[in-house]
Amino acid sequence: MAVTIAPLGGAGPASRERRADGEKGRGAGAPLDGVAHGYLSPREREVLTYVAAGCTRQQTAHRMKISTSTVATYLARLRSKLSAPTQAHLIRAAVELGL
Repeated sequence: MAVTIAPLGGAGPASRERRADGEKGRGAGAPLDGVAHGYLSPREREVLTYVAAGCTRQQTAHRMKISTSTVATYLARLRSKLSAPTQAHLIRAAVELGL
């Protein structure tokens, strides 16, 4: 399975594949396909790595030297980009991305 992450400053495609129910994005539990996950910034990848390691928002904020509300913002962006409604889905995405 190939996963593409845009280089720093790159813009990803605006369109996503359509699911069987007509909605854009991938269904929860569907594999990442290199387009539907969007493009992750280096900081988003870092947050996702901490999530996969089992860190709390507070621990992630401390390690990254940012506020917990900034971590929450990154998590919201990750959930949107990866179509990951739960923490477990984020962890699965991290594994699939090799983080």
